[in-house]
Amino acid sequence: MAEPILYASVRVDEKGIMELSHGRRSAFVPMENIRSVMLLRGSPAERPRIQVIAGIAFLGLGAYFLINLLMNLINPERIVGGFGIRAVIVIPFILFMGGWLVYTALRRRYFLLIQSEKDRRKIVFRGDVDTHGLTQFITEVQSIINMEITSRVDAV
Repeated sequence: MAEPILYASVRVDEKGIMELSHGRRSAFVPMENIRSVMLLRGSPAERPRIQVIAGIAFLGLGAYFLINLLMNLINPERIVGGFGIRAVIVIPFILFMGGWLVYTALRRRYFLLIQSEKDRRKIVFRGDVDTHGLTQFITEVQSIINMEITSRVDAV
């Protein structure tokens, strides 16, 4: 029985490959379901296009409310039903959510793309990932899962 390997929030043992978030399992693929593993660098989002579109929609909605709020401040008799107070609370949240969605979809990270029987999962490396540590991790993982991990990353 091999010791579990942990690197940048990705843990691999004889049971499977998992992604940890704050010490808890956030994604898991059982070993028996794994058909192929590929190391990639790109968007960590499961569906990046949809996430970017949603982020842009949030940013647009936030911009609309912000412009409306500014127009109400310029012309106070337009304010209807306390719109200004609610908008001051909601606008920063909407703009933050939109920016966060776009940023996390476009930020490039290392991840393992795992093809299983039913679908494909991304197991994302978090924090600082250096190529030497990643290369060593991949070498150790290949011995545990008895499968070659193909890489589309130049440095690894």
